Amino acid sequence: MRKIKPVKYISGKKYYALTLNGTTSLIGFVVDSYSNNDNLYLGLVTETGEPYADVTTNIEWMADPDWACIDVNNLTPAILPWLESIGAGRVLEGRHIHSGWCDYPMFAFSDKFLDDIG
Repeated sequence: MRKIKPVKYISGKKYYALTLNGTTSLIGFVVDSYSNNDNLYLGLVTETGEPYADVTTNIEWMADPDWACIDVNNLTPAILPWLESIGAGRVLEGRHIHSGWCDYPMFAFSDKFLDDIG
C-alpha cells in the first residue's frame, strides 16, 4: 500500500485528507490517554481545531501502550486502511474486542507516528 503524505501543515501539525461516506475533510490528530486505565486515546480534529471523531474506543486495558481498539462503529471500517495508508501502524489481524453489537479491531500504532503527531 502506498503511504499517503500529509496534505497540509498548520503550526507544525500534520493534516491529512480523509474521505468517509463521500465527504472529504482535512483532519489532524489529538493524542492523549484515557484517565481510568491510561489506554491510548486518539481523536480527529478539523483544521480549525474542532473535534471531528474519536478514533479509539476505551473498552478494556491493552497489553501494549501503543495498541488501541478502533471505533469502526462510528467511523466505519474504512478508517482502518486509511490509518495504515498514512503510516499510523497496522491492524492486529485476528484480534478484536466485542462490546455491545460491535467487534472493535485492535490496532498497533507505530511509535514514530505517535511521536510525529503528539
